[in-house]
Amino acid sequence: MMNFRWTAILGYLGVFEKEKNAGFIVDILCSFSEDEHIKCVMAGDGTELDNVINKVKERGIENRFRFIGYRKDGNDLLKFYDVLIAPSFSEGMSLTLLEAQLTGTPCIVSKHGNDQGCQCGSCGKQRDTAP
Repeated sequence: MMNFRWTAILGYLGVFEKEKNAGFIVDILCSFSEDEHIKCVMAGDGTELDNVINKVKERGIENRFRFIGYRKDGNDLLKFYDVLIAPSFSEGMSLTLLEAQLTGTPCIVSKHGNDQGCQCGSCGKQRDTAP
């Protein structure tokens, strides 16, 4: 009998700035047990990147995250993700969400800004990003 372990890849693609709320993704992954085999690949750079990396280290979940820096191949990366997470505090309809829809990547978005109506195409459920 084959022992198969599937891992879900959550993704973030964007700048690491306060309004993007990328640190909330750390909280999301902490809400799942290690046994659920969920990993996160975060692409981008910005002033909050070190804070997010430190939050991951403080929680002791470095093995569940990969920080891959700024990428020019966003469309290819979106195809790699099982789900794109966009927990922005305030956002218009972001280019990343439009690209995710074009690539067929499901999205979990915050209910803030203009993304609150993003239920079309492959976009999925919405989650409150407030603490």
